[in-house]
Amino acid sequence: MEPDYDYGDILIKRVANEWLVVSSSEHEGGKVSVFVYEDKENPNRIAESLYNLLLGQFEPYIKEVC
Repeated sequence: MEPDYDYGDILIKRVANEWLVVSSSEHEGGKVSVFVYEDKENPNRIAESLYNLLLGQFEPYIKEVC
């Protein structure tokens, strides 16, 4: 049984050394997109990859603070 994603649904999963994001698209009629945010080799690797995920997926909702 495959999950049924409606427009705007986002699934975030942590696996091994990366974050996986599955999201539905309003432009592709029921198709989903998969994004991978891989940890880089640095001391804050998990925090950095999570930050990149949040910025990549929720940028329109995040207001930059100067």
